[in-house]
Amino acid sequence: MLLTIIIAMPPIKSIMENLSSVFGIFASIAIIAGIVTLVFQKKQLHVTTIRHCICDYRTIIRNQQEQKKISKTLKLDILGLVNEELFYIQEGYIPKNISFEWIAGMLEYIPLLDETKKIIQTGDKDLFGLINDQINKPEETFASSFPKVKRCFTIVLAGRQYTKEKAVKQIWKNIQKNKRGTV
Repeated sequence: MLLTIIIAMPPIKSIMENLSSVFGIFASIAIIAGIVTLVFQKKQLHVTTIRHCICDYRTIIRNQQEQKKISKTLKLDILGLVNEELFYIQEGYIPKNISFEWIAGMLEYIPLLDETKKIIQTGDKDLFGLINDQINKPEETFASSFPKVKRCFTIVLAGRQYTKEKAVKQIWKNIQKNKRGTV
């Protein structure tokens, strides 16, 4: 009877091949699940980061509307938010299309500088009295506390005409250079 059981069992080699195939399938499924999870986590990070920045922006704008004159603190809050948003763009936490929109919005608050650090354009918001003074006085807050903002918003004109679209693209390039440490 023992002999019949041994004869009826499949060879160990085929069992190992079957187990190997099953483990291979499980490993493939685990890798696919890991990739899908990673993609969803990255999208969740994008949404969370965007939501955080929008919330901060709304708070700053509400404070601005409550004040008749924009205070130095409020202006510095805006500069701080722009600096934070530049970091998120630089690190890839914000999708490129949204980054371009944010940069265009930042141009409403942050002056655009040429390669000599002269202001070539200011936005529509009443923020530039303080920033203009600070750019011309390097010891002040804009230059000393927000060098990334100043570097990213400096574009090379080289005799070309400025357009907002070109400025946004140049600022995007500056942010990417900053990421590599070359700005």
